[in-house]
Amino acid sequence: VDTLFRHTEKIRLYKGPTLVIHGTRDSIIPVADAEALYQVSGSSSKQLLRIRGGDHNNLLVVGFDDYFRAVSDIAQNNKGMPH
Repeated sequence: VDTLFRHTEKIRLYKGPTLVIHGTRDSIIPVADAEALYQVSGSSSKQLLRIRGGDHNNLLVVGFDDYFRAVSDIAQNNKGMPH
C-alpha cells in the first residue's frame, strides 16, 4: 500500500509539528491508514483528528469547527518551534 509514496518512511523522519486529519467514513482511504501514520510519526508534537461522519471530500462541511480548532491548536502550541 505504501510502496509508491512512502508515506510511512517520510512521516517517521519528519520531526516537525504534525496534524493528521481523517474522516471516520472515508470511502477512499481507510481511517486505519491515518491512525497508522499517526502512530509512526516522528514528531514529538503530533495530533490525530478523526472527523466523525466525514468522508474523503467533505471534512470541512462535516467538521468545520473541529478541523480549524485542531489547526489553530497545533499552530499555537508550536509557535517558535523550528520546522
